Amino acid sequence: MKITKYNEFLDNSELSKNKEIEIKELIRKGEFTPSSDLVYISNRDPYKKVISFGRQALPYLFESEHLLIWDIALKKITGVEISESLDSNQRVDFWKKWANKNGY
Repeated sequence: MKITKYNEFLDNSELSKNKEIEIKELIRKGEFTPSSDLVYISNRDPYKKVISFGRQALPYLFESEHLLIWDIALKKITGVEISESLDSNQRVDFWKKWANKNGY
């Protein structure tokens, strides 16, 4: 008996929609945390899973109202290093400008 993967029955748009739902749910879970420590937050499983989606996650990260939480993820995904001397507001502004400049 051949076991067929569920994904074989889905077309690309359904796969994309499922991936979108998964990324958005992981972002929600990543943002729901009792800590404000970005290193702690970035070591949680949902956060790491968002990073594993790479650039596919970027449009959804830039929609977040909590963009600062995703600073570490954005640096890992994009490869962009920003100055450690920037305060929280400057970091958020930097990522918004970067997103706009890069078509997000």
